[in-house]
Amino acid sequence: MKTVKELEKLAGDGDRQKMLEIAYLEGRRESLLQGAKDKALPSAARESLKKSVQAVDREFREKVRQETTRLMDERIEAGAVKAGAKPTKLVARLVKKSLTVALTAGGEVDITLDGLPFVDPSDIDRFISRMKHDPETKILFTEGEQTGGDSRSTKRHSGGNPWKKGSVNLTRQGEIIASDKGLARRLIVEAGLPPASYGL
Repeated sequence: MKTVKELEKLAGDGDRQKMLEIAYLEGRRESLLQGAKDKALPSAARESLKKSVQAVDREFREKVRQETTRLMDERIEAGAVKAGAKPTKLVARLVKKSLTVALTAGGEVDITLDGLPFVDPSDIDRFISRMKHDPETKILFTEGEQTGGDSRSTKRHSGGNPWKKGSVNLTRQGEIIASDKGLARRLIVEAGLPPASYGL
């Protein structure tokens, strides 16, 4: 279950249901592969198993690709917000252009960032930090305190982050989501949570 372990490292406290689905598919694929290699089975049964392996393998690869892309997108956006990127989406898009996600023949996730192997989520922060100090891209980042949001939204928002652990406030979350989806998304990302869980 190496693929699932790699995705869990990327996800942190991410969506457990998606991880379980991928783990199930990976386990099912491995079981079918073992059955297809069993010489005691008639050749017709082995051929049928091989076709099943191919179908499960395609589904497995697609789920892994989708989940890896989603997790990387969230990590990149959170890193851009944390670094004070303005506009956040433009910086995130630039980072994504330097990122490649592929699956090896064995079904393992292979991620490279700017041509270098992706080791852990802090690689994203280091890459964005290099952008922040690069003369060609430093204009995309704010000076001073790095909030990552637009100042109008920040002025309208008073109080702490209602999504952060220890200061969760469901009423305030609902108010912010209803009045300013961009601010809500930024605060959710700052709290280390996936905006998709809130329909954003």
